[in-house]
Amino acid sequence: MLNKTTLDEQELFRQLSAGDPAALQVLIKAYYPILSRFAEKFLPDTALAQDMAQETFIKFWQYQGTFETFQGLKSFLFTVTRNGCLNLQRGRGREEDKHQKSTVLREEETCSAYDEITRLEYLGQINLVVRRMPPKMQKIFLLSFEEGLTIDEIATKLKISHKTVRNQKYKSLVILRNRFRNSDGSLLLLLHLLLKQTGKL
Repeated sequence: MLNKTTLDEQELFRQLSAGDPAALQVLIKAYYPILSRFAEKFLPDTALAQDMAQETFIKFWQYQGTFETFQGLKSFLFTVTRNGCLNLQRGRGREEDKHQKSTVLREEETCSAYDEITRLEYLGQINLVVRRMPPKMQKIFLLSFEEGLTIDEIATKLKISHKTVRNQKYKSLVILRNRFRNSDGSLLLLLHLLLKQTGKL
């Protein structure tokens, strides 16, 4: 049985390599919103981007090859998503519209796309940790980060006290800081900015 409270990327990778459906669900919960956001850089609307992210996970589960590392697996997800978006654009004859830059990327655009992939991969790492938080803590974090709700709004929505919201947000901050204490400086900076934007600092 997959232990979501102690699962890290290496453990998740081992479970995925063994074909564990529960591990796939963990991966999807963490990376579906990330891949959807990435696909929006290439497609004209959110619904298409979400469909493309779903298609990516279907292709991943059907993939018969093997990955040597979790990083290789993530690269596969982003590559499949990007290629799927570009193929859809070509199929719909949209090369000349305002999204043309996603079909034929100039050098600087390519660098920008890879920078965005790196940023989204960091978000994926953060999301993996968030998805393993206790349900109430996770809900509060996601309402704050994904929906941008204030402490007052979260307390009202969940019908809980302001103090509970503040405590849960603080605990989520402690978990994330401890988890990424020794991580790459860019990831820590991104985490700092995200937490600052959602009122955690």
